[in-house]
Amino acid sequence: MLRNFLLLTALAVASGNLLAQQTDKTYFTPTDTANGYYMAVKPNGPVKGAVVVFGSYAPPESFLPETKLHNVAAANNLLTVYASLQLQFYATPQVTARMDSVLNDVVKRYGVPADKFALGAYGDPGIAVFRYAEMMVKDPSRAPVSIKALFGADCRLDLLGTWERSNAAIRINFFPGSVGDAKFYTAHMRENIGTPDKARLKFSELTPLDIRNDSTGNEKYLKDMPVRLYYDTDISWYLQHRRFSVQETNMAEGAELIKRLLLLGNKDASFVPALAPGMRSNGVRTPAAWSVIDEVDCIHWVKNKLNIFDPVTYKPPYFLPAPKDWATELIPFPIEFAPEINYKGMEDIRFAPGWGDKDSEEYWSYVILWWLEAGAATGLNDIKTALESYYKGLVGRNIGPRNIPSDKLIPVTVSLKPVSAAGSKDLVYEGTVKMLDYMTQLPMALHTRVIVGDCEQEKHKRVFIELSPRPFGHKVWSGLEAVRKGFKCSR
Repeated sequence: MLRNFLLLTALAVASGNLLAQQTDKTYFTPTDTANGYYMAVKPNGPVKGAVVVFGSYAPPESFLPETKLHNVAAANNLLTVYASLQLQFYATPQVTARMDSVLNDVVKRYGVPADKFALGAYGDPGIAVFRYAEMMVKDPSRAPVSIKALFGADCRLDLLGTWERSNAAIRINFFPGSVGDAKFYTAHMRENIGTPDKARLKFSELTPLDIRNDSTGNEKYLKDMPVRLYYDTDISWYLQHRRFSVQETNMAEGAELIKRLLLLGNKDASFVPALAPGMRSNGVRTPAAWSVIDEVDCIHWVKNKLNIFDPVTYKPPYFLPAPKDWATELIPFPIEFAPEINYKGMEDIRFAPGWGDKDSEEYWSYVILWWLEAGAATGLNDIKTALESYYKGLVGRNIGPRNIPSDKLIPVTVSLKPVSAAGSKDLVYEGTVKMLDYMTQLPMALHTRVIVGDCEQEKHKRVFIELSPRPFGHKVWSGLEAVRKGFKCSR
């Protein structure tokens, strides 16, 4: 069955129906043009992290029509890599070397930070991929990347279990595909490892999970690793079409691993039942399908584990009011148009209703909150430099789209001075930001008030920046102040 699937998917790829995909066929072993490559799907924007998924038996390009995981990832600035372990499904030195080569190449070629990787497995290679992840945790010095999240679709996880279940499938002798696969597994293990009665130690070394072992095994290395396992849990289908009970399915191993991780204190280990029956793109119903993964949910989970900002799921720890008709915007640091601002945290903006209306008294009037790590440098000169970079970048990003001629450009200048804040520990600076109003293409001065304070329990600093072309004392400032005064360090 596995070999037939390989043939069918290879023919589908050859038909040219994947040409619309924006993918790279990337050779990590240039001398091996037949097998030394992976498929990479890049986002249009900057690459903020990588999702690397290993399968087996089929070429990596065959994965593309089976899932939208890479489409959702690309929309979220994540690189997706599909790689094949060929006819291997457990972590021999040759297999781990292949995975090392893929990950090293991704870091070097695409510039993905080594601490922004999620690792995935499809099907049988779950044994190899999860054991590889355990080895990386055990010995980080040899790890090409730091794996921050681990997931799998219909994964096998117990090598000894594969031996036992394969022999059971041969005895049951019901579905020819299952019998053929079982004979392949047992022959592969017998030739390369031996049999469990004679090579028990080898099996124990190669398996990420040993259900027979009542004590904690290799899974202990995943006790702090975010893990998700996706399965088609329709046991009625297994009974009718495979004559398998629960214990003869991959999901039994997945459930056991998640149970053990939860018992070890892992609060981010989940068994995820498929929302719909497993189905391949050719209409074949099978639990061994990419469709068991809810792509949107999975990628949002990955982004969270990679600590990549997601405006859809972000829940600020603080409270900042948004008055009726005021617009809001969230921007993570580093800010794309001002990357030189060396802060870590979040920018949360409240725009007065008339912010974009040049005839409104509220034109260009808004409040910015910079929610920063406690150690951020927020002295007078630090804030001045940050605001200069911010508004230079903001104007700069609008020059092309708004067709602003060069003779209208003016330098951005920021002037600030400290003012007293009676009865408060906050630091207050006032002054102006002089810049080009890129909406009217005329010079503009924004009156600016900066209030810097601490949220000690949350271990963060709060920097409020209130801005308006209207002078201090104008009624528009009461609205800006009301937003700031409604802020709470925690919800």
